[in-house]
Amino acid sequence: MHILGKILAVLVIGGSIAGVILTTRALQIRNEWLAKVDGARSKYEDSVAPLEAAKKRVDDLIHDRRVAGQQWHPYWAENITVQPNVIQVDPANRATWKYGVAISGLGPVSGIKVDEIIHAFAPGDGSDPQNPSATDYIGPFRVTAVIPTPPTITAESLWTLRNVDRGADPAFPGQTVWESPTKYKWGAGWRVRTALPDSGPANVLHYAQMMLRKDEHLAATKAYETSTLEQKTIADDQLTYRQNELHGDASLANRDVPRHRIDGLVKAIADADENRNVTLEQVNALRHQLKKVYDDILALQAKNQELASKLPGADPVEAATASK
Repeated sequence: MHILGKILAVLVIGGSIAGVILTTRALQIRNEWLAKVDGARSKYEDSVAPLEAAKKRVDDLIHDRRVAGQQWHPYWAENITVQPNVIQVDPANRATWKYGVAISGLGPVSGIKVDEIIHAFAPGDGSDPQNPSATDYIGPFRVTAVIPTPPTITAESLWTLRNVDRGADPAFPGQTVWESPTKYKWGAGWRVRTALPDSGPANVLHYAQMMLRKDEHLAATKAYETSTLEQKTIADDQLTYRQNELHGDASLANRDVPRHRIDGLVKAIADADENRNVTLEQVNALRHQLKKVYDDILALQAKNQELASKLPGADPVEAATASK
């Protein structure tokens, strides 16, 4: 074997041995790394639950501190009854109506004054097994009147009600959805507070504004849809008219209308074109017939001249020409 071949064979064999060794080492390092990753993952998963519990505990403590620092109290829940209160400023325009509540059992003795902000909580549905007596925050209200006898306060909502709440209640004719006895469980079991953390009322007002914008967008979308459907209906009518104009309308067969209204312009134009072709053929035939008659006249004139020239004592006759 040539010396170069021997050198190459040695290199190939050496490379193969080195590849086997390096591959084995790489697999060993990979297995060690995967073992470390699995160990770290196990430690992380074991630490997640205690971390979540600690975070929840911190959040609960922060909540308790905020409740204590921002003075949720005082509040009233005993011997009060809350009913809806709707003031029809303009009976014909629901947008001007004022929606609020009338709270029996609260009066001047409570210390609540006109223009003060109160917060109303309605009875919950009892779906929370851990807190079946939980209430639902309705929103902030501005006190409009404090009546001493019987002790009553009236208040109007600080947020703008949606159209669905201002509209008539189909289940209870003569009243709005806001006054529905099933919507907010009017009556006893309500709670009234004079102070809340800022986040509660702010969230209510934020979501109220967001819902109003959604309602406006929905109304605009429905108006656009209605306009689009009207335009589509007009376009469909025009399309049907044009199609009938082109292809005819068999429903007009028994009416005194031009024939093209029944058969359509396409057929009328085709028939007219066919009639034109027939007429052209007739005109062409007449032209050939006229040419033949003309040729016959010329032949007769030539023959007459020839006969006249042969008569005794006849004068020479100039050849007659016929003009077309």
